[in-house]
Amino acid sequence: MRTVIYSKYNQSRTPRFQTKTLICQEEGRQYIEKRPLNEEAAAHIRQFRDNYEQVKDLYPAIRLVEGTFEEDCVRYPFVRGTGLEEALCRGLSSWEELFARMKQIFSKLYAAAPKNRCEFASTGGFAEMFGEADCSGMECISPCNLDVIFDNLVLLPDGSVTAFDYEWVCDFPVPERYVIYRILCHFYDKYLAEISARYTFAAFVAEFDFTDRELTVFRQMEDAFIRYAYTGGEPAFTDARYQKKRVTLEELEDHASLVKEREEAIARYQEVLQVLHDTEKEYLLTIDRLNEAVRIKEEVEQVLHDTEKEYLLTIDRLNDAVRIKEEAEGLLHNTEKEYLLTIDRLNEAVRIKDEMYAQLMQANEMLAGVNRAYGETSAALQQSREECQRMRASVSWKVTKPLRGVGRALGRGKKQ
Repeated sequence: MRTVIYSKYNQSRTPRFQTKTLICQEEGRQYIEKRPLNEEAAAHIRQFRDNYEQVKDLYPAIRLVEGTFEEDCVRYPFVRGTGLEEALCRGLSSWEELFARMKQIFSKLYAAAPKNRCEFASTGGFAEMFGEADCSGMECISPCNLDVIFDNLVLLPDGSVTAFDYEWVCDFPVPERYVIYRILCHFYDKYLAEISARYTFAAFVAEFDFTDRELTVFRQMEDAFIRYAYTGGEPAFTDARYQKKRVTLEELEDHASLVKEREEAIARYQEVLQVLHDTEKEYLLTIDRLNEAVRIKEEVEQVLHDTEKEYLLTIDRLNDAVRIKEEAEGLLHNTEKEYLLTIDRLNEAVRIKDEMYAQLMQANEMLAGVNRAYGETSAALQQSREECQRMRASVSWKVTKPLRGVGRALGRGKKQ
């Protein structure tokens, strides 16, 4: 049975980019699943397959995890290892060491393949995502994966590095150094309390040798990207955000009045502590129920999705069956007509056969009559021949021979 052990809903994004990310466990294996939160965002999920094919070889030192791509879902295997950010921060002893480690990572991992290096060319896609930022003369890469921030990279036991996200991919030239700038933005934002106590954002990024023009252009790009991706997005960075002085706990305790206020607040908190304790169990139970409801909802959505696919497949099969039935009926109709025509032809042939047989019998009867007449005539002729021979052989025929000669002579004389 599938269990959802983590869920994240990106509802603050522009509707066409709103997605949910789930970490699921099923039959002893864990995987990450991304789905659209609405129909408009389905195209964004379908783009993942092309994104992977475009940038899988962009950074030779970073291997992309290949997902399983479906019509409205992409799944990645859960990669077990150490987060690159965790490995970066482990055992740090100074800010200088942090900067040295980050520079080493940028040098080792973020060198794009030569085939992807190019010159900048303004395109419609660039203007839509980054506005009118002028990057002319900057070294660019195309395509570009904007999702290779430290949070999305895992260090494996063998020392290799794997990236498991490629949601934001540009198929047009983007300055190569902008990717580094964006990573620094996310890192500073995540550890804002710690870093801003020592460095302003400008001082922090200055450690990485950006030119003034790069800082200006990249900030324009990042602000434009936030407005592009997020509903009502504000600029990514403001001076007030990154230059605000934060007061530490030690500084608060230096002020007696503030300490007194804190003690009074603690006293008030103790009065409601019991109430909070009583409600804590109910709150935790409610959280469990909500998580269970989310899990059931996800399972129902999956069942509905599978049922819909099976329903559509059944409709296709029924349509094929109806088409085959109609074709068979047409074939049977044509066969019946041909059969009846053949019967008529056979009946006509039988009739002609009967007529010819009757004529043949009649001809046989006539032939038999002719044969009988021929036999009778032959017999009479034979009899006449025999009588003639007997007559010629008689004495009287021989005695009257002179008389027959005189008769023939007289006959010739009369004719003359």
